Amino acid sequence: MKRAIGPAIVVALTYLPFSWLLFMDYPHSEYWWSWVRSWPVLPGLPALLVARPLGLESVLAETLAMGIATALWLAILIVFAQKGVWWRVAAVTTATIYGVWLGLASHAVFVA
Repeated sequence: MKRAIGPAIVVALTYLPFSWLLFMDYPHSEYWWSWVRSWPVLPGLPALLVARPLGLESVLAETLAMGIATALWLAILIVFAQKGVWWRVAAVTTATIYGVWLGLASHAVFVA
């Protein structure tokens, strides 16, 4: 149980920055639902900066690119979070900084 605390914190810090989707005053339109449906892959949003110039512009290709980036991000942080206390602190700090930055950036993209 003790070894699961670090990875659980990392996963929470990865997905909680997108909770603005649930608490914002915005009509539940198709646009909003598309963002809510893509919540599991939203941490990989910066992967679109690489995928789109490569010509991957379909919904499936973008979702796949973001999903791969999210899986790699979580795998790396979870491995580091299980190495020891200082590694866990580093992983949690990194996840917090990235989460805050990405939460603000994704909200700006949403409202643009």
